[in-house]
Amino acid sequence: KGKGKGKGALPAPGPAGLDLPLGTPLTAQFADGEWYKATVVQVRKKAPEVKVNYNGYDSSCDAWLGLDQLRSKLLPKGSGKGSQEASSGLPPVGSRCQAQYAPDSNYFPAEIVEVSTAKARAKAPIKVKMEMW
Repeated sequence: KGKGKGKGALPAPGPAGLDLPLGTPLTAQFADGEWYKATVVQVRKKAPEVKVNYNGYDSSCDAWLGLDQLRSKLLPKGSGKGSQEASSGLPPVGSRCQAQYAPDSNYFPAEIVEVSTAKARAKAPIKVKMEMW
C-alpha cells in the first residue's frame, strides 16, 4: 500500500481549498479577450483568484485572473462568482475587464461591482469600478 503509480508526479495543491495545483497547465483569458495556454503560478487565499504565466512569455506578463477567466477540467462547473449571472449571459461580479469612461477615450482596467437583470437597467446592466491612476 501507499505505492500508487504517478502520485509523486502531481504538483502540490494550491491554497484556498481550490483543487488547482501549482504548475497546472490550463487555458486563460488574456486582456485582449482571447484564450491562451498558461500555467498556474500562485493561488490567492482570500479571493478565488489565480496568478498565471502565459506560455512562452516571461513573468512580467503574469496576471491575476478570476475563476471565470480560466478553463481547466480541474475547476468545478460554475466556479466563478455569481454563477446566477452566467445563465443570463452577463459576467459575474468580481470579474476583471477593460472599460472606457467616454466613447473616444482609452481603455482602463476595471472590476465588475454590480450586475442587474432588471428591465430598467437593460441599457446599462453592468456597473464597474475603473482603475485609472
